[in-house]
Amino acid sequence: MRMRLIMVMGVQRSGTTALFQSFSRDLSLVSFNESKASEVFNNFMLRPEPKIRPTLLSAPGQVLLKPISETKKRTVTDLFEEFTDYDLQIVWTYRDPVNVFYSMTQMGWRRQNRVSSKFFSRDWNRRNRFLLEAISEYRSGLMLVRYEDLAANPAVFDQLCLALNIKGKYLYRPDSSVARKELSGNLIAQIDRDTNDILSELYRQRSYKPAEFEHQPVNFKSISPKEITSKQEEKQTIAAKEILPSKINNLYLWLKPEDLSDHPEGEAISDWKDAGPNNFSIVQGNSNPQYTKNSANNLPSLHFMNIPADNSSKYIEFGTSDDWRFLYDGGEFTVFVVFKPSSLTEYDWNQHLWTTILTTMNVQGRGPGLQILWAKEYLSSVVMLVPQLKTKMSAISQSVVSAICPVNLHPLGEWHILVCNHKQTVDHKNLTVYVDNQLAEIGSQNPNYKYAKNSQIDGGLILGANLSQPETPFNGQMAEVIVFSEALNNEFRLGVTRYLKKKYDIQ
Repeated sequence: MRMRLIMVMGVQRSGTTALFQSFSRDLSLVSFNESKASEVFNNFMLRPEPKIRPTLLSAPGQVLLKPISETKKRTVTDLFEEFTDYDLQIVWTYRDPVNVFYSMTQMGWRRQNRVSSKFFSRDWNRRNRFLLEAISEYRSGLMLVRYEDLAANPAVFDQLCLALNIKGKYLYRPDSSVARKELSGNLIAQIDRDTNDILSELYRQRSYKPAEFEHQPVNFKSISPKEITSKQEEKQTIAAKEILPSKINNLYLWLKPEDLSDHPEGEAISDWKDAGPNNFSIVQGNSNPQYTKNSANNLPSLHFMNIPADNSSKYIEFGTSDDWRFLYDGGEFTVFVVFKPSSLTEYDWNQHLWTTILTTMNVQGRGPGLQILWAKEYLSSVVMLVPQLKTKMSAISQSVVSAICPVNLHPLGEWHILVCNHKQTVDHKNLTVYVDNQLAEIGSQNPNYKYAKNSQIDGGLILGANLSQPETPFNGQMAEVIVFSEALNNEFRLGVTRYLKKKYDIQ
C-alpha cells in the first residue's frame, strides 16, 4: 500500500492556513507547515522528493503538508509526477479573488492600484489554472473547495474529513468579505473581469457543492480544462526543429553576440553589426553599453549599467522613425529579446516600477510606440503598444493592447527569451507574449484606443532606455535581439526559440 500524503494548496491568503490548522488537529497526522528551513521545506519550497523520502516514510501515519508556494514555479501536474510513488491527495482551496487581493494589500504584498491588481489577477489565474489542468488526469487525487463554502457551512469540512479519513476540528470564522466594502469600485470591477473565466470554472468543478450556497457568478463564461490547456500552448505538438532566423522570410533586424566587434572587457561598444537584410547601424554615439566578453553560455553580451554619476542612460539606437512604423501602426511583427536583468545594490538608483528593454517611444514620451519593459517589483515583463498620448494618464492605461506576464516569470540574474507576437485576429486578441517556450499572456485590444496609423515618432528603435523617462533605464545584460516584420506561425516561432535556447543553454 502506498503511503498517503495530503497537501493543502491554493494561492496565498485563500484560507490555506485555516484548512491546514483544522486538519492538523487530528493528532494521528504528521504535519509539516511551510517553513523557511525544515527537514521538508527549504525557503518555503518542498525539498526534492529523494531528500525528504526518509522523513516521509518514517511517519507512523498520514503526512499533512502545506506547500502553497510550489505553484509559483511549477504546476500541480508536476507535483503528482514527482510524488507518483505515494497516494497523493491535494486539497485545493480558492477564495473570491477580490478578497485575496485586498488581504495581500493589507500584508504589504500588493498595492491598491490598477497595475498591481493586473499582476495579481494574472498570477491568480495562472496558479488556479494549474489546478484545473490537472483535473482530467488526477481527479481521484484532487479535492477542490471554495473558502466561502467552508466558512459558511461546517458540513463541507466534515465531508472533506470523511473523504480523507481525518478527525479534524473546524476552526473557521465567518467570512466578512470586507474587500468589497473597502476597495474602489473600479478595482473590484477590473479584478472581477480579469478572473471571471477561471473563477467560473473553479466554481463548476468544486468537489462539494452545498445546495444552500448554489449561486452562479453573473455573466461568467465557463471554460473547460481542455480549452484552458489548448490556450496555454505549453504542450506543443508541432515537431519544430531549431531554425536560424536567416532561414525565415521577413527578417528585419538581427543583433547577435557574434557580430559584436571585439572590445576590451568593460569598454563602451562603438557598433553592433546587424545580420539582417537592412544592415542597421547604431545611430547614436554617446552613452553606449559596455562589452562583456564571456557572458551567456560564454558568448559576448552588452552590459547596461546605469549609475547616477553618469547622469545619463546607457542605450543604443537603430534606424529612424520610418524604419519602425510597423511596430506601432497595427502591423504584424515578432520580436525576440534574450536578456538578463540585474540589480546593482550599490548603484541601483532606479526606483521606478518599470525598466525599459526596448522601445520606439519618442523623447517627448507622447507615443506612439512599442514598449517592452521589465518590472523589477514583480520580476516579470510587460509589453505595450501605445497610441499618441494626449493626457497624463499612464501609458498602460491608454495602451491599444498590453500584456502583463505572470509574477516571478523572469527573476533577477536569469537569462530568458522574451517573445512578442503581434497579429490581426477576429477576436482582437492581437498580442501574444512567451517566455522561452511558455505562453505568458495574451493581450486583448482596448476598444477605446486605436493604432497610430498616421502618427510619427521622433527616433529609431532604442534598446536599454526610454529617453522620455530617464528614470527607467535597464540594468542588466542583453545578448540577442531579432525582429521580424510579420507574425511568425508556431512552427517558426518555436524553431527560433529552440535555436536561442540551445545557443544560450536556457532550460
